[in-house]
Amino acid sequence: NSKILTGITNTIDSAVAKTVSTVKDIGRRVVNSVKTGITNVYNGAKNLAVSGIRKANSYISAGYNKVKDYIIEKADRVYKTVFNKDRKNIFGDLSEAANYGVKPYSILQKELKETTLEAHHIIEKRMAMALGIKKTRSMLSVAVTAAEHQVFTNKWRSILPYGSIYRDLSSNEIWEYAQDVYQGYPALLDVAKISIFK
Repeated sequence: NSKILTGITNTIDSAVAKTVSTVKDIGRRVVNSVKTGITNVYNGAKNLAVSGIRKANSYISAGYNKVKDYIIEKADRVYKTVFNKDRKNIFGDLSEAANYGVKPYSILQKELKETTLEAHHIIEKRMAMALGIKKTRSMLSVAVTAAEHQVFTNKWRSILPYGSIYRDLSSNEIWEYAQDVYQGYPALLDVAKISIFK
């Protein structure tokens, strides 16, 4: 009887040991599978995010180039429009404006960097909000000397003093002011009209 009991006990112990070993092995496999799954999910999410960022950058770059091309095309169209008109002195008494033409402020400013000339916003940037213009550096401008620039600044200031509520101005009001400021400057008046009623 003692031998039989011992045999049964040994069999039970062996079975328990095998069961524990099996459970531990299954546990290790489950843990490893979970770790692998988490790693795969992380890597997949990371790759997806990187891909998304690259696509977003591509779209942003394409959009920027389209906007830039549009602004340059618009400036070129304006420039050709005013120069194709059969009349003299369309830039009035401005000494250098005809040599540079009408261009977006950012572009003209770069061209004038090595000169003493300045880029003049034909429609002052303080009126940009009233016209729905978000980027003032894209506003059309002409090349002027410091003295010429001051003349236009003084004219605008006398008509529309600094500190006024610019955002409440209507397009018609700004156009009326522009006609006073640019009397004798047909090209600038043409550009002002296109900029205001774009």
